[in-house]
Amino acid sequence: MKKIIILILVFFINSNLSFASINKIISSNQLFNTATIAVSVKDVQNENTLYKINDAKMLIPASTLKLLTIGSVIDILKDNYEYKTQILIDQDNNWYIKLSGDPVFTTDDLISLIRQAKKSGAKNPKKIYIDTSNALDDKTYGIGWMSDDNTNYSTPYISSYNIDGNCVNIKIICNQNSQKPNILYEDSYKINFINNLKTGINDNFSFYRSNLYNDDFITFEGIIKNNQNIKIPVLNPKRNFIAKLDGLLKKENIDYYDNYEIKETPYNAKLVAYHITSVSDLYPLVFKNSNNLVTEILFKTLGKEKLKVNLGTFEYGKTAFYDFYINKLNLNPNYRQLRLEDASGISRNNLITTDFITDALIQLEKNSNLNFRNYLAKGNQGTLTNRFIDIRDNIWAKTGTLSGISSLSGYILDKNNNLLAFSIIVQNYTEDDKEAKKLEDEIVYAIYRSEI
Repeated sequence: MKKIIILILVFFINSNLSFASINKIISSNQLFNTATIAVSVKDVQNENTLYKINDAKMLIPASTLKLLTIGSVIDILKDNYEYKTQILIDQDNNWYIKLSGDPVFTTDDLISLIRQAKKSGAKNPKKIYIDTSNALDDKTYGIGWMSDDNTNYSTPYISSYNIDGNCVNIKIICNQNSQKPNILYEDSYKINFINNLKTGINDNFSFYRSNLYNDDFITFEGIIKNNQNIKIPVLNPKRNFIAKLDGLLKKENIDYYDNYEIKETPYNAKLVAYHITSVSDLYPLVFKNSNNLVTEILFKTLGKEKLKVNLGTFEYGKTAFYDFYINKLNLNPNYRQLRLEDASGISRNNLITTDFITDALIQLEKNSNLNFRNYLAKGNQGTLTNRFIDIRDNIWAKTGTLSGISSLSGYILDKNNNLLAFSIIVQNYTEDDKEAKKLEDEIVYAIYRSEI
């Protein structure tokens, strides 16, 4: 009996010491007094909670939300779903460009399609139609997306007409003989520029879209020292696609001077060209590069395939998402645990608890059909580059960053070979993001060392 009491006492003391260790990391950090810091750590095998602080608070997950949304996508689309972009021709020599919403379709892919069509013997078209009847809806952005993000290449509009990531490239060339740098823009998509830049001794400039004009105007202001290559999202993906299509047809000596109308492809049209993108090539772009456009389109496609409808929408994806977590993983995300307003985590209207994230990660890992963990970035990969280099084979995780928000969630194989699910969200700080990332790293290493 005496030995049992001693063992219980030793366990209690060690447990307190362990909690004190990670608590000290958090309480000694400069973010502790002003920011909200939430952490949840659970053992994957027995599902026990090993450490928690503010784990029931509803916070903004940023891009760690992708773990959950794409987890539901993998369940339905798996690795064999394909986005197919096609050119078909009817008996009257009308061309139909049938879009699927392929999020990584490029100008080079479109050139290849046109050349395939020419090689098949296709003649100058009588009429060119674009068919989006089996792609995505027309909603181009999510609820809670910030309007001042419309010059951020990482948050392009969502569309069936995706091409080149729905972005264009701009060059700023410094002229040592002039105080005013030149803005070079050669894309067929029309953008107007207001150049208020000056050549100087450092790079300190900004650019924004003006709401004073009906057309697309971008104003550049500040000081430029070095030449710049800048990628900017387009405001109208449909117009961008058609502008590029029109230019490429002329480049390939295909005569067409009519409008491009929207029309469904007739059943007897002949397939003359196609381009395929496998969904298996897209998952790394989400988990390792945190590609928002790919994430949003995959989520809409999830809804289309799950509900067997023609057009993918966010609401259909949301229906499929809840069905997956409630009926397949036996979780119950409710309004006290989760508010879902987009798939990628861009929206500041998304809310979630770290407690639910770790619950979901546990069930995703335990669903053997998903093989979920192997899709994730490991230490020193993707957005984890230069982080967790010495434990790179022991961590699989997803980062998240918005202004004043940093997050990190995933799995850790600790030094005792226990697989743990963890979620960290740091919110409402004005310091540099590096401070939040540093805190996350310290917590992760404490988890790895079993100091929880």
